Amino acid sequence: MHELYLWPWIDGVQAGLGSIMCAMMRINGTLACENEQMLTQLLRQELGFVVPDATAILNGTAAVFAGLDTDPGGIAGMNAESVRRQVRNETIPQAIIDEHARRILATQLNYNGPASSYPNVSETTNLIVRDSSSQTLIRQIGAESIVLLKNENNTLPFKSPRSIAVFGIGATNRPDGPSFPLDVYNYLGDTYPGHLASGGGSAGTPVSYLITPLEALNARAANGTGFNVLTFTTNNPLLNSPPGIGGLDPPYSVQSIGEKSEHCLVFLGAYSKEGADRRTLAPEEEDRLVKNVAVACGSTIVVMNNAGARVVDQWIGLPSVKAVLNAGLLGSQSGNAITDVLFGDVNPSGRLPYTIAKKATDHNGEICPCCECPFTEGLYIDYRHFDQAKIEPRFEFGFGLSYTTFKYSSLKVNHLSNTTTALSVYPNGGQPSLFTPILKVSATITNTGSVSGKEVAQLYLGFPAAASSPAKQLRGFQKVEIQPGETKPVEFVLHRRDLSTWDVEAQAWKLAGGKFRVVVGKSSRAEDLVGEFEVKVDGESRWERYGRCKM
Repeated sequence: MHELYLWPWIDGVQAGLGSIMCAMMRINGTLACENEQMLTQLLRQELGFVVPDATAILNGTAAVFAGLDTDPGGIAGMNAESVRRQVRNETIPQAIIDEHARRILATQLNYNGPASSYPNVSETTNLIVRDSSSQTLIRQIGAESIVLLKNENNTLPFKSPRSIAVFGIGATNRPDGPSFPLDVYNYLGDTYPGHLASGGGSAGTPVSYLITPLEALNARAANGTGFNVLTFTTNNPLLNSPPGIGGLDPPYSVQSIGEKSEHCLVFLGAYSKEGADRRTLAPEEEDRLVKNVAVACGSTIVVMNNAGARVVDQWIGLPSVKAVLNAGLLGSQSGNAITDVLFGDVNPSGRLPYTIAKKATDHNGEICPCCECPFTEGLYIDYRHFDQAKIEPRFEFGFGLSYTTFKYSSLKVNHLSNTTTALSVYPNGGQPSLFTPILKVSATITNTGSVSGKEVAQLYLGFPAAASSPAKQLRGFQKVEIQPGETKPVEFVLHRRDLSTWDVEAQAWKLAGGKFRVVVGKSSRAEDLVGEFEVKVDGESRWERYGRCKM
């Protein structure tokens, strides 16, 4: 719990997060929003303010005793009158309500401005709020999120293309789009019937407008950049268009369009949402489309707008598949962001936030339809699992190519403070000593290519054997923009928590003693620089550093 699932929430609270929402599931048989260990011991005592997910409470009184601070919707009957009645008849002690109120008011005072700073509700209920300047930021964030997975013979960026064919329903808006209907319960398919730019269920962000890839390509072609755009925006590779007038034009098909195009873009959209697990990691219809296009077109580029990982081994090795972009969900400027990368206006610098396996069975864990799901994998999820099981992924966690190249050098590890200070009491966010800076890891990166680019340097730690921890664990990353021939430094500060494990018996963080392995590189498996340091927890701290670097 502490080393994996609670870890990012601790970071969030330290960064100023005001509240945490408990979820709908049960933990060891008790609803999360009525679970005293989760709400009081972990979230309230270690982190902070707690609010519930919708419909996540069955027994409001039990939730109050367990540590839930508020039920905004009163779904479990815990409205103001119900609380007053239970205090009057002594079902709930006044002291418990006072503690909840203290936390609610403290959060409001920390984050809310004066009442005069808020607009009048009647004036804003139907107001369309759209800041035109945000378009540039959305487009920039989208382009920098795209991961270049494959780029044979420097196919990308496009260099004065003559014709580009566009395949797949993922290149266009859905007929009733752009926003997907809000649905948090039902399975709606493994692919999206249009360009996928936001998540589903509660993550289904209403998109007031959406620039699709086809729209962005047409706009670029219309600006005089000199290429023709051909379209086949369906996932059915066998569909033929009606014959032309008097037989002058042949029926259109994947083959006829692919053969006459210099480059072929295939857009995929593996869909996922709250309330329904994905049923496959390789949608058959999409895989069939890619393979059919690759037969007809010698320069096929696949763009994936996926909600999560997708298996690509049915087509990733085909000689005609020259390039692959893993674009994810990019928001309302999605089409512009994608074309910015395709044409080299932006050098891709996104990195995979998950592992892409060679086959679905390489992943551990199973789909749990209902209702008791054992989390037997422990700490070994994603790249930790692939490392432990010695499974070679198709594309590892943290992977991503660039239109330039980078070289790492000069790994250094510097000691910053004493490591044996006793842990202090629990304030919000956890023990302060957990965030004491212990080490600074630094390196330099040189752009050895011919264009400017941004590199994402990643720091991984391997714990001493006695800690029984995963082989590597991400402990930091930094994106830095570097001009051709330029060298820039990157630095990572390691805190006490970064070097600690959770002692289940003592129910406390424990600083790991022994030799640590430190790796700085381009991904979880790219060991560009490797070093070691040692910490001895025996009343006195002693550090040793080893300058072993792999070039």
